[in-house]
Amino acid sequence: MSAPTENDWNYFYTESFDNKVNVLYYYLCEGSYNMQEVANRILHDYNPHAPQRVSVITRCYGFGGNNKGSLRSIGATREDVVAFVRAYPNGCYYDGKGQVMRDFLVKRGQERNRRSVSYTQPRNAGDRTGTVRSNQKTYNSDAFDFSECDTYSTATMLRCGIVLALMFCTFKFLWGWNWILALVVAFFVVGLIIGVMEKFGITDFVLQIVSLLFVFLVVKFSLHWHWIIALLLAGGVEALSMLIVSKVKD
Repeated sequence: MSAPTENDWNYFYTESFDNKVNVLYYYLCEGSYNMQEVANRILHDYNPHAPQRVSVITRCYGFGGNNKGSLRSIGATREDVVAFVRAYPNGCYYDGKGQVMRDFLVKRGQERNRRSVSYTQPRNAGDRTGTVRSNQKTYNSDAFDFSECDTYSTATMLRCGIVLALMFCTFKFLWGWNWILALVVAFFVVGLIIGVMEKFGITDFVLQIVSLLFVFLVVKFSLHWHWIIALLLAGGVEALSMLIVSKVKD
């Protein structure tokens, strides 16, 4: 099959990001559908010429001829294809073999394997350095670098404890709530914050903002202090909590 024509490129530019990803993934990487089936089941296009959409997209990414399932052996995920289309939204060089996409997915797979769970065995007792390392894990994640996972977890939990204590003391001693209600609400709010962090891949920076904002609002609107004093006090509390967390990390 020949290289894409100017009309092919013009048509390619009208396709959505998701359509490009789905065609490349289901036709080339998964290989479970032919062009007609991809057009019908994935693009929901039942026009007799619908398979040409699949052909245009694959050719604009360097593939020619029948390439159904040609990338299946790489074991690429849909997220890998998303990353590829994000890197090459306007197509790439045509060589009939899709070498650009193939190299991209192979390299990404190798990087993922290197970041996957690995273990470092303890050194022998006779090691001259006298250092004995316990088993260490490196976790695979696009959002975080968990190379120091235990420290990160301890620091995060410590900051959660600080926010929890601030909320409980405010609810119980400043607002006069029943201690059970104060504790339940404080736990609920902190749990909600942690859930948001886990869902959207946000660091504990969110906890810093929450604690800073919470102290400021309480001091400003409950104690009716001047907003500058409230802001300074909130900053002082946050600075103290950051100092405590940094000591734990050290």
